[in-house]
Amino acid sequence: MDKKLSNLKDKLYWKWFFGATIFTGMILMVLQIDIYRSTIIDSAIPLSIVLGIGVITYSLLHRKYKEVYNVRGFFYPFMQSLLSFGFIACYVFMAGNFYLADRDSNQFTFPIKEKSSMPGTSNKSKRTPLVRFDYFGKEKELVFDYSSTVKVKESDFVTLTIKKGAFGFMVVESYDVK
Repeated sequence: MDKKLSNLKDKLYWKWFFGATIFTGMILMVLQIDIYRSTIIDSAIPLSIVLGIGVITYSLLHRKYKEVYNVRGFFYPFMQSLLSFGFIACYVFMAGNFYLADRDSNQFTFPIKEKSSMPGTSNKSKRTPLVRFDYFGKEKELVFDYSSTVKVKESDFVTLTIKKGAFGFMVVESYDVK
């Protein structure tokens, strides 16, 4: 009886652990969106962090996941690893670069290459303006508030105030259009 109870406690612990980590990973993924938008970084870097950490944790935990949830194959344990540990690690990296950035900032002005819009968050019919520009060879896009729509339409340049992040990736402190 003690062996069954011990196995049940172990299974419940691992179910709690897997549930808590995937919940945390998904929350941090959402919070990371604004940090990503404010960081000048190639999208391949956060993607490689998510995939790299996901593969490593998959190789370490897939047997335990299959044992706890009685599943076959690799899809569910791999998605668990990506969505939990991959996004947790990526958030730590992106947030560390963002929040531990230098205090010194510089201002740059770039010509706007393209303007478009995307659905607003609170009211889907109010499209928020978006501008794309070339930041020293890297394409970057910035999303503005709906209230800036007219100002963005009339502008030809974007002005950025940037600072160097803790891991060397530039962080956009503020931006406006001219």
